[in-house]
Amino acid sequence: MRRGPDPLDRQSTMTSIEVPYDDYTETQYDVRPEAETASDTSQDSDAMRIAERLRAGRQEGADTHLNYIAQDPGLALYRHEELQVVLDAANRAELVQDRRIANQRVMEKLANLGVSVFLISYECEDVWKEVKHCIFEASNMQLYNCSPDRCLLYEDSRGRLFNLLVGGDFQGLQGSYEAMLDRASGLEAICALVVLIRAFACVELREGIRPAYIALILGLVLIEEISNSWVNVSMLVWGMPSISAFVLSQPISVDWPKQALLLILSISAVLEAGSRGQSIATIVGIGWACCVLCANVGARAWRHLKWKSMPYRGNGRIVVSFLAAIATGLVIPYVGFRQAQSGGQVAVETVLIGSLIVAAVFIVSDFDAVQEFIILGSENCNQDPVNFGVGIWWGLTVIISMYFCKRIPVSANYKMKEDSKRESDLDKSTTSIIPFIPEPEPLVVPEQASPVGYRVKQIPDFKLDPNGSAKPHLPSAFLAFEVVLGVTMAIGIGALMVYSAFTDKDDNITSGT
Repeated sequence: MRRGPDPLDRQSTMTSIEVPYDDYTETQYDVRPEAETASDTSQDSDAMRIAERLRAGRQEGADTHLNYIAQDPGLALYRHEELQVVLDAANRAELVQDRRIANQRVMEKLANLGVSVFLISYECEDVWKEVKHCIFEASNMQLYNCSPDRCLLYEDSRGRLFNLLVGGDFQGLQGSYEAMLDRASGLEAICALVVLIRAFACVELREGIRPAYIALILGLVLIEEISNSWVNVSMLVWGMPSISAFVLSQPISVDWPKQALLLILSISAVLEAGSRGQSIATIVGIGWACCVLCANVGARAWRHLKWKSMPYRGNGRIVVSFLAAIATGLVIPYVGFRQAQSGGQVAVETVLIGSLIVAAVFIVSDFDAVQEFIILGSENCNQDPVNFGVGIWWGLTVIISMYFCKRIPVSANYKMKEDSKRESDLDKSTTSIIPFIPEPEPLVVPEQASPVGYRVKQIPDFKLDPNGSAKPHLPSAFLAFEVVLGVTMAIGIGALMVYSAFTDKDDNITSGT
């Protein structure tokens, strides 16, 4: 492991600068060349004081760190150096038992620095079972207002510590999820929703149904808006820590809601034209499309409002979260628009502009020429109930969405613009010098390959491939039986297929005669 510098070696280069600020004095810490600071004995004494505290922290343990941060905020900048000290001590240990003791100090240091640590040892009988347990615990942290900083470490047989990451093919899902989340348009989703709802007025219509045409529009034009709804709900509503955690915890990681939607509409397209079955299948497909659109918009609204994850953790928890996302998308759809995440006045303006566009699209879709693009002959359907229901829904959702806009945290960029505008209005002669203390770099960084969503920057990685960890369903004693069974199946079923080529019995069975 690459060793970092010792923080105690910086005694001669650390100085303190007294900056006047209104009625009091605040201390900043700066790093300057040794030649510029050698003559300032008072500043060197402050640097020595900080070094003594760091030395005391090394001797007494990690429990004193938070007290030092409270007394000197500048010391928060040296968390990486403090962690590197205990990591170097663990690397220098020669015996495995000494390394394990040093690893305990590393985890104690991380815990005292505000990082929740999950540890899996090589002695664990079922690693993936323990990983899934860590995923469940990490997803519960948001419910109890815990710090989001966390990591999953792996201790091998030689006593070395690694970040436990997941390898395999989940990176494709990760790229698709991030791309679809950024490109999906909430405005297009709600506009498509109010247009598709008009099809429910034509349930009894038998002629002119175009399910293949609807599937083509949804699959090509609105592909971003109907994609990854199951992943969005799992990540944004239920609180799944990462994409790798989703792949490990879900038996099916494909985008099955989108596939089911296109499959239903495709099947209805090949059914007998004008039959009741085709009409019902088309309405079911359109209804499921509305649910998928609402779930995606509702999941994004959940993220913009910074709501806690779903508290239900029992069986079918993702299904319950999916229903909650649909309900959220129906009640506050405009909060799920991309621009609404800025909060404040920007969110209110987004609701106003978006709702006006949705209303205009719904009114235009009432024209017969436009309705023919959905279901040919729908101009003969009674659209009054649809107009009545959507009108009430539209008015209520606008009011409720505007109410929830004030609950969206205002983004940092918007705050900076507002603060700079206020400062420009003040008299510059009365403006005080505000001391600057840079934000400390985080100890952990987001990582989608980690089952808990984060990794420690200063610890190396260890990847496990879940595809190579499958276990047999039967004990090893049944291996010979499985081989005999496989050979018997190959001979018997293969012979039956060859026999069907020389007889007409299979044709009589398959043709129903």
